[in-house]
Amino acid sequence: MHMNEEEQERMLKAAHSLFSTKGFSGTSVKEIAGQAEVSEVSAARTYPSLMDLFIDSFSEGFIQQLETTSVEVHPSTNQKPAEMIYTYLWNRMKEFTSMDKSVFKEMMNSLFPAMENDAENRRKMIGIDFMLVDEMIVLLNDMKEKKMLSRGFNANQAAEIIYSSLAFEFLLYVYEEEVSLEMFLDGVKKKLDFIIER
Repeated sequence: MHMNEEEQERMLKAAHSLFSTKGFSGTSVKEIAGQAEVSEVSAARTYPSLMDLFIDSFSEGFIQQLETTSVEVHPSTNQKPAEMIYTYLWNRMKEFTSMDKSVFKEMMNSLFPAMENDAENRRKMIGIDFMLVDEMIVLLNDMKEKKMLSRGFNANQAAEIIYSSLAFEFLLYVYEEEVSLEMFLDGVKKKLDFIIER
């Protein structure tokens, strides 16, 4: 028997919490099911692998964040366009930066090899990236409409470049011990200034 919707929601919340604190390899489906008060058998039927549960818990959390928070552009504020985009990005990534760096590093090291032969989970992860880029395109186009960016500004290309820059800075933050959260955020700000304000 598969889990009902309420059980799945509890399972995903428990998974997200445990993965965030204990990492991927430090967490088991059994432990997640116990915390969620769900039958281990039902959990295993619904989530055949720990990787399925990991990806679903983080993608569901990200989707909920996208659905429950919006980005509004107000040209009357004193914020420069790059600062507005930084605020948007910070709101999207602050949950991830609250995790211990070593936990995130371990999860990423487990995630990439596991997805190599799992096309469905790979598509889910890439889908999250596309959602972020698509939302950023909407934000940038809104800024264009409100004359905060020039008419010729290419929102699609800028969103892809911003995402690539964010990914680069985040990988440096996760894998380079000497890169602090402040250095990561400063790197993001500098790249946004270069991309947007030039």
